[in-house]
Amino acid sequence: MKKRLALLVVSVVCVLGVNRAVAQDDCNTNLSLFYNDAKVKNYEAAYSPWKKVFDNCAQDFHIATYVYGEKILKYKIENDEANKQTYIDLLIELYQRREKNYPTGKYAYPHAEAVIDIVKLKNDNGMMTDQEIYD
Repeated sequence: MKKRLALLVVSVVCVLGVNRAVAQDDCNTNLSLFYNDAKVKNYEAAYSPWKKVFDNCAQDFHIATYVYGEKILKYKIENDEANKQTYIDLLIELYQRREKNYPTGKYAYPHAEAVIDIVKLKNDNGMMTDQEIYD
C-alpha cells in the first residue's frame, strides 16, 4: 500500500514537472517568435505570439513582453479601427502590469510614468476631457 502511494505521489510530481517544462518551452518559443518579428517591425505577425506570452506566461517572464508589446499594440491601435478599443484596453493593462512587475531596477517603470502613459493614450484617442486630464 505504501509503495502504491509513493508511486502515485512520484507520478503526480513528474507530470506536474513535465507540464511546467512544456509551458516554459511554449513561453520561450512564443517570446522568440514575437521578438524577432517585432524587431523588424512586422507587428502584425508579432501580435499572436506576443498575446500568448502576455496571457499565459508569468507576468515578469521577460521585459520584451512590455517593451515590444507597447509597440505592437500602438501599431494595432493605428491600423485596426474595428478593434481599436480592445487594443487600447489591452495597452492600459500592459502599462499597469509593467508598473506592478518592474517598479524598480534596470527596467523600472514607476507609477507616475504609468499614469502619464495611460492619460496620454486616453487623450490621444479622445477618451478624456481636459478637466479629467487636469484632475
